[in-house]
Amino acid sequence: MNYKKNSLAVYLTGQLLEILKKVRGPEAAASYIHGTITNSSVGITKVMGPIEKMTLANRPVKGLYFTVAGAPQSLGVALLSYMGNLRVALGAERGFIDAQKVEELHRECISDDIQSCM
Repeated sequence: MNYKKNSLAVYLTGQLLEILKKVRGPEAAASYIHGTITNSSVGITKVMGPIEKMTLANRPVKGLYFTVAGAPQSLGVALLSYMGNLRVALGAERGFIDAQKVEELHRECISDDIQSCM
């Protein structure tokens, strides 16, 4: 994985998008990105959220989630940390994931986590 972090691919892709945006406009760059995303079936994103408690309209925010809406992938996984707690959001096309199985696995993880804490 480290070789990908040090790869020129990210830099070159960024330069390509900048050139494409200057020459053909922002719509062409957006079309290029959409075409790349369309050819993938899974999207994973992670975002570091606020460390301190935040408020919205003078109301404390208990939880915060982040997802990418309208992505053409079959499965999307979004990870966000808020006040040191990790939040996970799953988005999938209809029928791609068995919702009952995910709920069952979630319950098993919670019960295993509670038992390991005792």
